Amino acid sequence: MWLLHTLLCVTGLAPVAAFNVDVVRTWVTPEGGAPYVLSSLLHQDSSTNQTWLLVTSPSTSGTAEPLHQCSLVHDELRCHPVEHVSIPKRRYRGVIAVRNQHGVLNLLDPDAHVDAGVCSRNKEGSTENRARQRRALKVEEEEEEEEEEGAGTEIAIILDGSGSIDPPDFQRAKDFISNMMKNVYEKCFECSFALVQYGTVIQTELDLQDSQDVTASLARVQNITQVGNVTKTASAMQHVLASVQVGDAFKNNKTYEQLKLIASETPEAHAFKVTNYMALDGLLSKLQQSIIRVEGTVGDAPHYQLAQVGFSAQILDEGQVLLGAVGAFDWSGGVLLYDTNNCRGHFLNQTVVDAKAAQYGYLGYSVAVLHKPSGLAYVAGAPRHRQRGAVFELQEGRETDFVPVLEGEQMGSYFGSGLCPVDIDMDGTTDFLLVAAPFYHIQGEEGRVYMYRVNKQDGSFSLERELIGHSRLIYARFGFAMATVGDISQDKLTDVAIGAPLEDFGADDGAGFGSVYIYNGRSTNQLVNLSTSWSQRIRASAVAPGLHYFGMSVAGGLDFSGDGLADITVGALGRAAVLCSRPVVPLKVSMNFAPNALPIGFSGSVNACLCFEISSETTAAKSGLRETALNFTLDLDVMMPRKRLQCSDERACRGSLRDWDAGPHLCKPFLLIPTEGQLCQEDCFSNISIRVSYQLQTPEGRRDHPQPVLDLYTEPSTIFQLPYEKACRNKLFCVAELQLATTVSQQELVVGLTKELTMNITCEEDKDKPPSPNIQCDDPKPAASVLVMNCKIGHPILKRSSITLSLAWQLEESTFPNRTANITVMITNFNERRSLVSKTHSLQFKHAFIAVLPKPSVMYMNTSRGLSDHKEFLFNIHGENLFGAEFLLKICVPIKLQGLHLVRVKNLTKTQAHTVCTQTRERVCGSDPVQLVEEWHSVSCNISSDKENVTVAAELSFSQSEQLPRDVTELQILGEISFNKSLYEGLNSENHRTKITVIFLKDEEAYSLPLIIKSSVGGLLVLIVIVVILVKCGFFKRKYQQLNLESIRKDQLKSESLLDEEN
Repeated sequence: MWLLHTLLCVTGLAPVAAFNVDVVRTWVTPEGGAPYVLSSLLHQDSSTNQTWLLVTSPSTSGTAEPLHQCSLVHDELRCHPVEHVSIPKRRYRGVIAVRNQHGVLNLLDPDAHVDAGVCSRNKEGSTENRARQRRALKVEEEEEEEEEEGAGTEIAIILDGSGSIDPPDFQRAKDFISNMMKNVYEKCFECSFALVQYGTVIQTELDLQDSQDVTASLARVQNITQVGNVTKTASAMQHVLASVQVGDAFKNNKTYEQLKLIASETPEAHAFKVTNYMALDGLLSKLQQSIIRVEGTVGDAPHYQLAQVGFSAQILDEGQVLLGAVGAFDWSGGVLLYDTNNCRGHFLNQTVVDAKAAQYGYLGYSVAVLHKPSGLAYVAGAPRHRQRGAVFELQEGRETDFVPVLEGEQMGSYFGSGLCPVDIDMDGTTDFLLVAAPFYHIQGEEGRVYMYRVNKQDGSFSLERELIGHSRLIYARFGFAMATVGDISQDKLTDVAIGAPLEDFGADDGAGFGSVYIYNGRSTNQLVNLSTSWSQRIRASAVAPGLHYFGMSVAGGLDFSGDGLADITVGALGRAAVLCSRPVVPLKVSMNFAPNALPIGFSGSVNACLCFEISSETTAAKSGLRETALNFTLDLDVMMPRKRLQCSDERACRGSLRDWDAGPHLCKPFLLIPTEGQLCQEDCFSNISIRVSYQLQTPEGRRDHPQPVLDLYTEPSTIFQLPYEKACRNKLFCVAELQLATTVSQQELVVGLTKELTMNITCEEDKDKPPSPNIQCDDPKPAASVLVMNCKIGHPILKRSSITLSLAWQLEESTFPNRTANITVMITNFNERRSLVSKTHSLQFKHAFIAVLPKPSVMYMNTSRGLSDHKEFLFNIHGENLFGAEFLLKICVPIKLQGLHLVRVKNLTKTQAHTVCTQTRERVCGSDPVQLVEEWHSVSCNISSDKENVTVAAELSFSQSEQLPRDVTELQILGEISFNKSLYEGLNSENHRTKITVIFLKDEEAYSLPLIIKSSVGGLLVLIVIVVILVKCGFFKRKYQQLNLESIRKDQLKSESLLDEEN
C-alpha cells in the first residue's frame, strides 16, 4: 500500500447541476495509449490549488506506473506518472484509489502478508477467537529494496536439453511449460517464472524480470533450441522450488536423494517422478492446485494468505484507513482497520452464529463510513452472503464484530457490492445509504439500487425506495458504480451519480455502450431526499465514440476545467472521461402594472413592465452569461377563450434580452390595449391572467466556456394577475357572507335503473358585494363523468340577492365500488379574505338486476298402487345481471307430511361452475307457512349470473298412501329468490316466487258380479209388480174395448154403403 499524503482544499468547491452536465464539452483519455485506465477520480493539490485527474493503471511490465495524473494541455488530456510514489517491480492488476479531505490512498498489493497473531484451529479447519475480541494483526513492512519488496510467488523450471532427450519429447516439455505458465498467469498476478536449460552448457532461457511480459515469455519458451550433448543435472538445479525430471534419473537412489534435498520443504509434494514426457500433462492441474488456492477447495482453509486486503478502501482520518479483505478466512471476508502511522491494524469480521452463512460471503467487497449522531459507524458489503447478499455494520467503540443490518431479496443480485453514504443537506450527518445490487434480475441483469434512510434518533435503516435505470434496457447492471458528486445542482444539496456500464451492450453500432444516471438532492418541507427519478442520463455514445463499459467508475465534485464549476469523471474500459458542468441560472421574474387594478368599465390601456433578476451570488452570475440570450413570450388573458387585452405591437409579446452586464435586472416595458375597443363585454370581474414563458438561447459549437442552463426544477413560466377593483363596505378587503342551500332529486340511486340525478343550488349574499362567487362541485363516479365542476356567476351579486343553479348528472351504467358517496358543494370567492360555505349530500347506491323464475307448473302422480316414482324439479332462472348482483335461490321440498316420509331428495345439479349450493333440513321453509308439512328439504344456491338451471331429483314413495288423509290431494315444491335489499334492487319482483304442484290421482273401485245379479233380479221383480198392478186396474182392458167399438162402427158403415148401392 502507498498513501499520497496530500490535503484537499474543500472551501473553494463550486457547485454544479447534474441535469446540466455538458456532453459536448468533454475530455477523454486517448484510446490505445498510455495509461490504460482502471479507475479515475479528481484530486486537488493543496499547494497549487490545481485539480488533477488521477487514473489508476495495471502493470504488465516492470516499468509501468500504477498512478497517473492528467491535466488539460491545448484542450486535450495529457497524463504522466505521479512522482514520489514507490512502485514495486512486478506485475499487478488490482489498483484502487480513494480520496477524502485528508488525501489520496492508492492500493497496489491486495495480497500483502498479514500476521494472523495467536489463533486456534478447530476440527472443521476454521479459525476462531474464543473471546470474539477485535483481532489485532500486524502488517509486516516490506524492505525498501526492489528485490525484497513484495516478490510474490517465484517459480523456477529446469529443462533437460541434453542429448538423452528426443526432439519430440523436448517439444512436449516446452508445450507443458507453456500451458502451465499460461494457466498460472490467468489466476496468479503475483507469479513470476524463470527457466534454465542444461546440456553441454547451462543457460538461462527466461528470467524473473522477463516473465512480466506474458506474451513475450510464452513466445520465448516455444523458441527454445535444444542444446544437446551431456547432462549436468546437479549444477542446473540449484535454488529450485519445483523440479521436473525424467523417470530414469530416479533409478539412481543417490540422484533421487539429491532431488529431494534441492526441492522445497515436503519434497514429496515438489519432486515428481515422470516415466515419460507424455505424463507431464497430468502434472499441470496438480501444480496449479499447489500454487493457487481455489475457493471452496476441501482441506485447510486459508486465513490471510489470499485475504486481498485493499479490495475496497476508505480513508477515515489522516492516519486511519479502512480496507476490505474479501478473501480472508476462505473468502468469508472481513475488514482491516489499519493505522498508517504505526503500520498496525485490527482485523474485523462478522459474528458467526451459523458458520455456513459466513462462508464465501465476500465481506469487505465494499466498505463505507457513516456519520451518525451517535458517532461513526463502519459498514461493509457481503454480496454473496446466503447467496442474496447483505450489509454489515460495526459502530465505533461499541462492538467487536460486524453484525448484519440489511439483507438482499434476490439470489445472485450481488446486494451490497456497492455502498454509497449520502449527506444531502451537508450537515455532517449521513442521511441515506445507497446499496447496489447490479445483478438484480427481472428479464436480464437490469440491476437496481436500494435507498435506505438513516434514522436520526437510533441510526436504524428504513427502505425509502428503489432506484432503477431505463426500463427498456434489460442488460444494464445499474448500480455497478456509485458516488456522490457534490452540490452540482447549486441548491446546497448533494447529488449522486450511478453507473450502468452495460446499457446498450450488443447494439453493434460501434458507438459504445454504458450510461451514467444523475440524481439530485431535494428538500421538501424540511425533509431531504433524492429526486424520485433521474434528472439526466448520459450515454457513452453522446460523450465519445468507442467507449465501452462507460460508467464502471464515477467520481466528481471538483473543478477540473478551471471555469469555477465542479466536474465529474467517468471510467470506461481502459479510458476515462471528464464531463464539464454548465452553470445554472435561477431567475426571479416580476411584472408590474399601471393601473395595478382595473375599475369596472375601464376601457383604456395598461402599462406593464416585465423584469428578470439573477442573483449575484450564483455561479452563473460570476462566470458571466456572455453571448447567452434570454427569449421570452407573453400570452395574455390565458384563462379566457376571448382575449380582453393584447399587446400594442404583436411582435412585442415575443422578445429577447442580452444585456447581462448592465446589472442583475433585465426589464422590458409593454403597452397593453383592449382587443375590441372595450375592455370587457362579457366578463368584467375575472382577473386577467398573463403567462410569461422564457428560455435561454446559447450559441452552438462553443467549447471555450460552459453554456448556462435554467434550473430543471423550476417551471420556465410564470402567471401574473391583473385584477379588477372591488366595491365593498370595507375598502381594505371585502368579506362575503354567503348562504348556501342545496337539494337533490333523490338520496338513493339504483345503478341500472336511475337515469338522472338533479341538484338545485341556491346561493345568496347577505352583506357585502363579492366579485364572482365560484361554485365548485366535487362529485364521485358514476354520478358524473368528471370529478370537479367549476361554475362562475356574473359580477356583482347585489346585497341580499340570490341565484339558483340546477345541475343534472346522468348515471353511468357501470359497477360502483362503494355503497355510499358524497357530493360536496363549496362556494368561495376571489376576495382578499375568502369565505367558504359548503354543503354535503350523502348518496346511497344500489345495483339493479332482473331474475325471473318460471311460472308455476303442475305434475300428476297415481297414488292408488302404492309405488315409488322418480321426479325432477327444474328451476330455470333467466334475466339480466350486468353488475354481478348476488342473490339466493331457495328451493323447499316437503319430505314429511303428518308423520309420513313421502319424498327423499337424491341429487342436485346446476349449470354454472361458480354457483354454490347447500342442502339442509328445516322445520319451516319459505316465506309462507304450510300447515300439513312437518319437515322440509331446503336447497340454497348463491347465484351471481343472469342464467342458471337448478334441478332437484327426488324419489316419491306412496307405499303408505292409504294412511294419507282424504284432504291431502297434492304436493307443492316451492322456489323463492331473496337478496340483500340494501345493496341490490330486484326488478320484476312478482317473478321471484314459483311452485311446482304434484297432484295425486286415485283409480275408481270395481263392483262384484253378485251385486249385479241381485240388482237385476230386484229390478225385474219390481217390474212384475208394476205390471200386475196395471192389469188389476184394467189399464190394458179399457184400451181393448175401445178398439172393439171402433171396429164395430167401421163394419156398420161398410154395410150401409153396400145397401145403398143395391138400391
